Amino acid sequence: MQPDWPLILRIVEAGVPSLIAAIIAWVAVQQWITAQNKLAIDLFDRRMAAWKALDAAITEMLARLGEIHARGRKGDSDLIEETLVFMTAESQARFLFGSDFRKALGELSDHVFEMQTTPVEGSMFVSMRRYALILKIDLTEIAERYMMLGHISVAKPKEPRVSRYVRAILPGDESDV
Repeated sequence: MQPDWPLILRIVEAGVPSLIAAIIAWVAVQQWITAQNKLAIDLFDRRMAAWKALDAAITEMLARLGEIHARGRKGDSDLIEETLVFMTAESQARFLFGSDFRKALGELSDHVFEMQTTPVEGSMFVSMRRYALILKIDLTEIAERYMMLGHISVAKPKEPRVSRYVRAILPGDESDV
């Protein structure tokens, strides 16, 4: 028995466009996945650069505050450059991270500028600087959650461990911590 060629040709004619459409759909999905991965890598790179600049600015600001305090708070104008570097890094980082990061950054920023403008004595300055370092650790933990490759957006992170530590050792209104 001879095969029915017209029937076979009609089946092939119907199947080939469907096969081509499936291949095109597969290629489109692969391009979309590649674009998402590139977006995640680009966002990671931008966040990492912003975080490095911000971390360096915070570290420098705290170190300079310590030097100025050791000199008896003479020469506060020395912090103008560090303040500008910090403010620039802060403004860049605000747009790359979530609201939890912005809140923690605002707390740290407010505290550092309070340290810069409020004359305090020895042990009080040490406590304020220690608290600033704890806030920096909180900020670092939040930033680390955003640095995970493959995560373009991150759900609101859990409360950092250090905040609980701060509540345990510092007296006062716990709702502010």
